[in-house]
Amino acid sequence: MEGAKIVHAEARRKVATLMEEKMKSISFRSYPRDLRSIALRFLKDTAVTKDESHALKVYSENKFDSLLLLRGLIAHGILVHSLKDKRWRVDYGLDPSRSMLAVPFRAKDSPAPRAEFGHPDMILVLTCLSYYYGGLKNEQLDTTFCLLSATDDPDLRYQDN
Repeated sequence: MEGAKIVHAEARRKVATLMEEKMKSISFRSYPRDLRSIALRFLKDTAVTKDESHALKVYSENKFDSLLLLRGLIAHGILVHSLKDKRWRVDYGLDPSRSMLAVPFRAKDSPAPRAEFGHPDMILVLTCLSYYYGGLKNEQLDTTFCLLSATDDPDLRYQDN
């Protein structure tokens, strides 16, 4: 169990570094110092008070959804679990005959016949990693560009009615 604490502490340091230097889409430099510490705790810890969460939501406005996404991945351990405990093409991978999403594997390059991941965030992370590691085939890339070029207004296509 000691190793888990070391990894968790290292992950906390990485989150702090990301917040301060690397995240281009959400800059925390404009946040007041007290809100910056709340934002760091919000991303790292699952126990955040409603007042702290509300203060962050009010200050962040349209960036709060991104903070919630990051919190789900970091504070709840989805990202660490998928990167540390799952191995591509051994524990998960793609089975194009079934789905374009990542599926559990029984052994190297052997998808489990009817198994699926139960957590939607885990499915998304492992699917992204699968395509990152394996890339897209030419036929998948052609399909992507055909679908993109067939859409006149992509924003209109994804609006809720």
